[in-house]
Amino acid sequence: MNKRESLALVCTGYPIPTETFILAQVIMLQNMGYSVDVFPYRRWPDLPGDFKKNSLHRNIYPAIIPPANFFLRTWKCIGFTWKYRWFIFRLFKTLNPFLLGKDALNLTVFYSALPFLNKPAYKTIIANFGENGVGVEKLIRCGFLRTRLIVWFHGYDMSSHSVLQQMEKGYQKLFLHCTYAIGVSRMMCNKMLSLGCPDHKLIYLPYSPRSDFFLIKPEIKQDRFLAVGRFVEKKAPLLTIKAFAMAKTRMPNASLIMVGDGPLLQTCKEYVVNQNIENVYFKGRLSHEETLHCFENAFCFVQHSVVATNGDSEGTPVGILEAGAAGLPVISTLHAGIPDVVIHQQTGLLVKEKDVEAMGKAMVKLFTDRTLAGIMGQRAKQHINENFGQMAFENQLKKLLES
Repeated sequence: MNKRESLALVCTGYPIPTETFILAQVIMLQNMGYSVDVFPYRRWPDLPGDFKKNSLHRNIYPAIIPPANFFLRTWKCIGFTWKYRWFIFRLFKTLNPFLLGKDALNLTVFYSALPFLNKPAYKTIIANFGENGVGVEKLIRCGFLRTRLIVWFHGYDMSSHSVLQQMEKGYQKLFLHCTYAIGVSRMMCNKMLSLGCPDHKLIYLPYSPRSDFFLIKPEIKQDRFLAVGRFVEKKAPLLTIKAFAMAKTRMPNASLIMVGDGPLLQTCKEYVVNQNIENVYFKGRLSHEETLHCFENAFCFVQHSVVATNGDSEGTPVGILEAGAAGLPVISTLHAGIPDVVIHQQTGLLVKEKDVEAMGKAMVKLFTDRTLAGIMGQRAKQHINENFGQMAFENQLKKLLES
């Protein structure tokens, strides 16, 4: 491979601090020798601490959002056509109603094509999330782009009821024209097959924790449970707090450290105050280095993932992979890709979704038996390293990119 071969990565927002897997993709692809151009639907204003350190602020080409007013949208379209008149024949391909239907007539595909002008001819485009893959597929189908497409599904895009309903036909065309479709859990891969993804295109490839998590040696003698993740319905932070509160009578010295933010954060804070639950600490969003410190000073990782009311589910939670890499036993649920990476009673304990009592009992079990917690943590580190380590992840991704 040419050491500076250009590759395009399409995503919804960049750099979203909570989507660490996107940042990890860019870093890994750069380390593999690719020059990565990022095409987000919107550029995120709040940059993570290590963003500029890894030169992740370069080569970002945000989408040009079409005006809501159709007449203004058309007027600006004429202006862009004149501005990029040297590419007029390419742009006209995005206006073909026979291939693109209403997306050509309402100029959606035209505007999505603009950031790709004056860019190299990419051999491969990686589209994160199914909807973004559908957008790139339209550019390929009309002939504006001639490239291989790898689409990476992550969670809600293969579980949310509204997304699946809206994208059903788009996904069928996407599976027809993409080179590979990646799912991050076994359950997700089965869903993709049921929606028409050909078996020879389907790839199971969960995320890999960053290498510095494997260097952590946790303090198993500490009394801290750790939860890291967004405060959203599918991660059910309130159920984790309720399980901790139930277990607290058996482990009065225990504490629960919760890292992250989100729409349910205030609800969780109010619940802890109203129920007078002691030793629950909300840390908010932390830098990568601060998060590593939390892993070092915990003895167990907890997360009560559930299917949200709108169908939204996890893929394979990055936090759980990071916990295993750090040598922490995991207490979580039989949800989505979690059983793919946590071996029940070997590297952690898994309970049914919304079984708060069972989760509380699991917390007590590992709190009162630190020898077992230490053994599970050691097994978890070995299991994640052997099956989901960066070397194996990079080798499989390299095969996809070079095949």
